[in-house]
Amino acid sequence: MRPTRIGPGVSHVALAFAVLLLGSAASTHALAQNEPIELRNQYMDWLDVVEQGATFEWSVDVTNNTDAPVRMQVILDLLDDDDQPINRDEQNNPNDLVTITVQPHTTVAVEQQGVIAYDRAAEVVTYRHRHRVIQ
Repeated sequence: MRPTRIGPGVSHVALAFAVLLLGSAASTHALAQNEPIELRNQYMDWLDVVEQGATFEWSVDVTNNTDAPVRMQVILDLLDDDDQPINRDEQNNPNDLVTITVQPHTTVAVEQQGVIAYDRAAEVVTYRHRHRVIQ
């Protein structure tokens, strides 16, 4: 696990939720092997937390175990203490996603950065990576 990088002037609240997130990250796990699509090496970390907002980075390795290319959205959900996503827009669409095509029997590394309002970031307890196949 990478160390948390929190900038100077971070409040105790910001530090507390960063510690909570790191503690819960260890419980995040990949899908069982031989699934059609596997998500491995799931990662999320805070880059900077200030009163104006919190920036973070996330990554995941996506493996296509099928015999055909798969076009999909790879999504990071930041979850509150009820395991409800809090990084969604007004229409309940995920804010943090990447659209990719993964060729048969290959792995693609997805790396992204995101931003969330400070008050919403304070609600983050854990996270999950997921995918949605696009037809």
